[in-house]
Amino acid sequence: MPVERLHASEAPAANADHSKVFDTISTQVLQSLGEPDHLHSVNVRRLWGQRFRVNIYVGRDASAITVAHSYFLVADAEGKIISSDPVIKRTYGIEMFRGPRTAMEGQTP
Repeated sequence: MPVERLHASEAPAANADHSKVFDTISTQVLQSLGEPDHLHSVNVRRLWGQRFRVNIYVGRDASAITVAHSYFLVADAEGKIISSDPVIKRTYGIEMFRGPRTAMEGQTP
């Protein structure tokens, strides 16, 4: 199942720039945290200025989705995380996040 990245609604003209920032933030969070089992989505919301709320959703199916981790972040204009509350600690695995999974990944022909 592909990892879904959800972004808060933005004005259409600014959406492309914000999408890149949100993708940068979500990738950094997953690189630091590791990838949880049954990862459903990463939700990045701009609160104000350069402050964001990031929620990590996990669940085996739609009826079991929960917020596994939630962070309040400050990031620069490019999306580089400056600070996090709570601090993001490696919790899952030793492999770095490789990007969204594809439906065909891990399947044998």
